[in-house]
Amino acid sequence: MTASKASIPNYRGRNYLARNREFFRDPLHFAVDKYPDFGDFFRSHLLLRNIFFVSRPEGIKQVLQTQQKHYRKSPAYDQLKLALGNGLVTSEGDFWRQQRRLAQPAFYKTQLEAIYRMMQEVTEKYLDDFAQRQERQTTFNIAEEMMKVTADIVLASLFHARLEEGGDTYDKLYRTVHDTQEYILYCVHHPHLIPWTYLNGQRRQFFRDLRVFDDIVYRMIEERERSDQPPPDLLTMLIQARDADTGQGMTARQLRDEAITIFAAGHETSANALSWTLYLLVEHPAILARLREEVDAVLGDRTPTMADLRELTYTKQVIEEGMRHYPPAWALGREALQDTEILGERIPRKSIVFMNVYALHHHPEYWEAPQRFDPDRFAPERVKQRSRWQYLPFGAGPRMCIGNHFALMEMQLLLALLVRRYDFQLVSDRPVAMQPLITLKPKGGIWMRAKKRQPQPLPNTP
Repeated sequence: MTASKASIPNYRGRNYLARNREFFRDPLHFAVDKYPDFGDFFRSHLLLRNIFFVSRPEGIKQVLQTQQKHYRKSPAYDQLKLALGNGLVTSEGDFWRQQRRLAQPAFYKTQLEAIYRMMQEVTEKYLDDFAQRQERQTTFNIAEEMMKVTADIVLASLFHARLEEGGDTYDKLYRTVHDTQEYILYCVHHPHLIPWTYLNGQRRQFFRDLRVFDDIVYRMIEERERSDQPPPDLLTMLIQARDADTGQGMTARQLRDEAITIFAAGHETSANALSWTLYLLVEHPAILARLREEVDAVLGDRTPTMADLRELTYTKQVIEEGMRHYPPAWALGREALQDTEILGERIPRKSIVFMNVYALHHHPEYWEAPQRFDPDRFAPERVKQRSRWQYLPFGAGPRMCIGNHFALMEMQLLLALLVRRYDFQLVSDRPVAMQPLITLKPKGGIWMRAKKRQPQPLPNTP
């Protein structure tokens, strides 16, 4: 490869320490704020590394697709391996490719029909519970509510056999994964304090929590492998998956890693996307009214079937525009495995490429009035007119999120039923702010009042 001369801007700030403070104080807007002076492709030196910031579609495509074999996940993902093991989010190379081939069929739309029925059941149970609480509770943290229901949906989809047994097993699974994620987040954001966790007991507690999850999941795997009629859930589909060339399936450890990865990655992104979308709808009543018109016309008083989801086109557009404004996976990081290039710029080995999806989704050259909430941007005819690399809520390239269809089904189902049944109002003394952790969360939650919506006349009735 012929190395090119450095040509992109180099952001130095006041000094090295000031640059680092600026980045960690607000990593979400670091690239956005630099755009007027440094553009959408620049470099800086942070954390003793060369970091290249790119929010240009062609550059991101080179990293995630055309040159993806020259990169690995950034070192931040190494902390995730403590909990997720070698699941699809953290694994690399040939092992990842084999796992992807084995897991992919479980997420085909045709396979998701049985899973969708579980989604319906969990959603109806959640709404019944919410209705009872709404009668005696004045305000709700919508972010927390969405986290609960999406966790229940993913747990039921993974481990259907436990759905009928009551909540104790589910509670243990949810609590242990939540606690392990908290520890991982702490390590990612405070790497210099990791040694302290060995002394104060946090690390020991982390592994104790992880053993609880492992014991439950390994027992479920054994039960399914012994059963003549295992339940039609994602875990069973993964157990039955076989490599087309070798006929081999996943080991128990691989199944465990994929199960915890699906749960940890699967519910939090959907929960955040739904929370932000509901927030945007409350702030834009005309769009909410149009959404409800579609929901009432398509569903009446029914729970949506999978066929109904295809008719809820504006509902899907609202969700897609919500994820443009607040992308759950707000940034993607890669480490160069060798000297390579992006847009003609030399990227030395070991450099980090930081792809700010939030900056891309708010780029004024690719989105007209990017701060405006406009679901019509995702009308089919307008989607065809733009590069698919402008919009990356689920990533892109070979490592695009395997559960994107699952997530969209889940979000359409929940959003349609929530806006049909309830009016929401923001609590004025609870400001809403973004918190860019591994996913883009609302800091302190999104607090709303919920009021049962008056029944609407069905379409074509007086």
